[in-house]
Amino acid sequence: MIFDTHAHYDDQAFDEDREELLSGLFENGVGYVLDASAAVRNMPFILELTKRYDFLYGSAGIHPCEAYQSGDNAGKPVMKKRTSGEWGFGLLVLEALNRYEEGEIITPDWRAGDREEQLIRAMLAEPKIMAVGEIGLDYHYEDTQKDVQKDWFARQISIAREFHRPIFVHSRDAAADTLDMIRAEKAQEAGGIIHCFSYSKEMAREYVDLGFYIGIGGVLTYKNAKKLKEVAAYVPMDHIVLETDCPYLAPSPFRGKRNDSSLIRYTAEVLAQIKGLSAEEVIQITEENACRVYGVCK
Repeated sequence: MIFDTHAHYDDQAFDEDREELLSGLFENGVGYVLDASAAVRNMPFILELTKRYDFLYGSAGIHPCEAYQSGDNAGKPVMKKRTSGEWGFGLLVLEALNRYEEGEIITPDWRAGDREEQLIRAMLAEPKIMAVGEIGLDYHYEDTQKDVQKDWFARQISIAREFHRPIFVHSRDAAADTLDMIRAEKAQEAGGIIHCFSYSKEMAREYVDLGFYIGIGGVLTYKNAKKLKEVAAYVPMDHIVLETDCPYLAPSPFRGKRNDSSLIRYTAEVLAQIKGLSAEEVIQITEENACRVYGVCK
């Protein structure tokens, strides 16, 4: 069965037909999905989805483009990229955070940002929240505050090590700093996935040597994905996992349309051609790899 190691079914792109789509995934060959957190406001909804669907698991983490500032601006996002709307769940977030502030979890002298850290910890105490992510560095935008992103990346790696949970890492235009921080913060002790890998095969080798898995999605099917195809050819199959990042990055021939987990089969077919395997073998091997990372398969 397909294991989609990185999806965003909490995204508003699925509001109109989320239940119908998720209920039909098994019939389309999808056995497991990991719904990836990107922001504090989405975490209660992700938790709700994990309770509603047996095959769906979740994560807790703050995307670098949602990284929180410290001091007077604590709690305000640096950028508004990749927001998913309030979903009507804003009150759930406020209720949860207020409960933590009232002393159930947080100590009175917590630093700026500790409220968000404690929400991540509370999520990780839930049995179906299996990883810390989506975390990392994103230097693509002009208004990026690198120090803020690095601070939150380090904080969340520390939480992952504390809970013995894998991480999955978003890295965009930040190759050297991401690898340097992973080494400096000993992230290999947590392990995990380099999500939507976009760097060279030499960089991929560095991560594989540290024990990380390389996340490959629909971009592999694009005609201009020469570098990723080289990475896919180079990385051993036992270090590759499949992902969608849905609703984003739909594979060809659906490029530009809404992505979902059932479309992973198109990525598997291209990877199979590169590796000289059948698509069924690719799906089986990557499912086994994902099971090892997240520890969820029965």
